[in-house]
Order: sequence, then C-alpha cells, then structure tokens
Amino acid sequence: MKVESVKVGGWFQRTFIHLNEIREFIQTGSSQLALDPNVLKSNLALLEPTSIHYHEGSLDYLRFYSNGIKVTLCEDGLITLTLEGDSVKISQNELLEFYKQKLSPALEYLFSTGAPLPSELANMELVTPYFITVSDATVSEISGIFEKYEEPVISDLEREDIELYRGGIINVINLKSSTTKLPEQIEEYIDQQIFARDFEVQLKRYLNLHREVWDMISEIKERGKIRGFEVKDLKGKIDSYAKVINLIDTRLDQMDSYLAVRESVVLRHQGDTELYQALHYKYASLKSTLDYVNDLWTMTKNYVESAQELFRELQSKATEGSLKNLTVVTTIGVFASLSKVLSKDGYDFTWYGVILLVSFIVVGLASSRLLKFIAARREYKIKNIKHPFE
Repeated sequence: MKVESVKVGGWFQRTFIHLNEIREFIQTGSSQLALDPNVLKSNLALLEPTSIHYHEGSLDYLRFYSNGIKVTLCEDGLITLTLEGDSVKISQNELLEFYKQKLSPALEYLFSTGAPLPSELANMELVTPYFITVSDATVSEISGIFEKYEEPVISDLEREDIELYRGGIINVINLKSSTTKLPEQIEEYIDQQIFARDFEVQLKRYLNLHREVWDMISEIKERGKIRGFEVKDLKGKIDSYAKVINLIDTRLDQMDSYLAVRESVVLRHQGDTELYQALHYKYASLKSTLDYVNDLWTMTKNYVESAQELFRELQSKATEGSLKNLTVVTTIGVFASLSKVLSKDGYDFTWYGVILLVSFIVVGLASSRLLKFIAARREYKIKNIKHPFE
C-alpha cells in the first residue's frame, strides 16, 4: 500500500471578492482594507507562500504551497490543505497545526473588519473530514487505517478500479492498479465531498439553533407568568437571538446559490458513475434539507418576533409601574416635609424641622426600594406569544 495524499478541508461562505482580497494578501502582503501593514507582513511571513497560482474557471481558486503543504482556496469559500506522503498520522497533525497556527489567524485578521459573526456562527474549526488517498491497499490495510483512528467503517463503495470507505471522520479512497482516474479527478471529487459534508454541518448547526430558540420561548410560554425582574434579561436574550436569526436568514438564502454552483460541477461528470453518481443524489438530498431548514427558519423568525413584541409590552408595563410608584413616593415626601417644616414658628427652620425632613427622606428612599422590590417580584401574565401553528 502507498499513501498518495492526506487532505483536510472546510467551507466558509465567501465570494470571488474575498478570494481576490486573499490573493492580494498572499502575493503582496498588503491589503486595501484598513489593516495594520506590519501585522499583514508578519502573518505572510508565517505562511511562507511559494508557487502562487490563481486559476479562473467555473470556480476560481487560489493555490500556493507552504512548506510542502498545498493550500487551495476557492471563490465559494472552500479551503483544502493537502500533503503528500506515506505517514498518515503525522501528515494529518501537520495539516491541522498549520491551519490553526498560521492560516486561520491570517484569514481571521484579513476579514476582521465589518460586522462580526455572532458566537453561534463563529469558531468553525477545520477538523473534519480527513480524506486519505491510497493505492493498491488490501482490505486488512484499509482496516488498519481505521483502527489507528479508532473508527468503524460506516459505509463502503467498491467499483472495478476504485474503492471508497467512509467513517465518522476518516475517509479512505483506494485506487486500484487498473484505475484510469486522473489525480485531478480524484482531487475534485474530494473537494465536492468536503463541501457537501460542511454544507450539511452548517444546516445541522442552524437546525440545532432553531431547536434551542424554539424550546426557550415555548418554556416561557408554558410558564404562563413571569416576574418583573426577569423581563429585562429575557428580553435581551430574545433580542440577541433575533439578530442571529436575521443573519442566518440571509446566509440560508445564499446557500442555495452555493449549492447550485457546486451541483453544476457534479452534473458535468454524469458519465463518471463510479465517483459522481452518489454525489448527485447527495446534492439532491442537501437541496431538500435546505428547503426544510428554510421553512423552519421562517417559522422561528415569526415566533421570535412575536416574543419580542410581548416583552416590549411587558417592559413598558414594568417601567410605567415603577415611574408611577416613584412619583407617588416623591410627591408625598416633598409635600409632607414642607408642610411640617413650614408650619413651625412662622416658617422659621428649626432642628425639629431638619430632623423631620431627614426622616421623610429616609422613609421616601426606603419606600422607593420597597416598591422596586415589589415591582420586581410582581407577576405578569404571558398570553400572546403567537405560535406559528395557532
């Protein structure tokens, strides 16, 4: 068995504009953005790019090498790192360290201007999947690769000149001696698999966020009542979710275009049934899943907007009640104090009047705190979070 290459990758939504910004940085160590030139040059020095090449085609990409690692960045945001060699475990670790320590920090700084990503979408790591391409491997040698990673083989696909083995993280492509596949074909196929896998991962993240938001609002609704001191924090949390939901709503709208472009590449290889038939079905499945998540997201957005309206009303009621209580306390304190003070000795101020005035101030402050406490503990009825199915 010979290990031909080890490849990792990930997909982050971008455009050809971003790709050209990366190209300018890689080629010149500079940027037209408002960034520190010294930091840019320092980041470029860590990458040490060589053999820089920009390719224009159905999907533009930038490729360069860094200490033997082949780095490819596509216009739609796909990033792949490839290392050829016969040391599987070492290669994988080397690729991940390069990404975490050098490439990722450089790209994060390059795109650090503009609206930041919320925590729910940030920190997407390049950790899966790994594609290991080998040639003339026996069944026992393939099993040995999966045993090293303590992973079972989830599925396999065997054809006359190629075998595909898929695990949770590890994927192995075994090229038989009779294969007529070109290295470029294998590489493009792996790229499509990485894109499809990361596309699916993003949809799962959005689905999980939908569940989190939905369950939180439903839990509040089922309580039926809420205390005054909870209103501000819960309103802030729902407002924060609303911002994330609006951003994801936009990203979901964009994902359909990314999927269509990638699918068009797959359709060009319809005759190559060994590699691309399964991918064609995969993209059809991703499209239906995207439609499903889009529908869920519309309902989630409506549900959150209804909750926002409710909490705006509750906060208004709580604020109005507090102002009324403070007005009453202040008015009583002022009139009572003045009436007592001014009623003594023909409006002459006395020690008795001063003590009385201080007493009323203390009573007023204590009353104010007491009323605030009562307002905070006051229960408000939840009656109008509109459920999308109601």
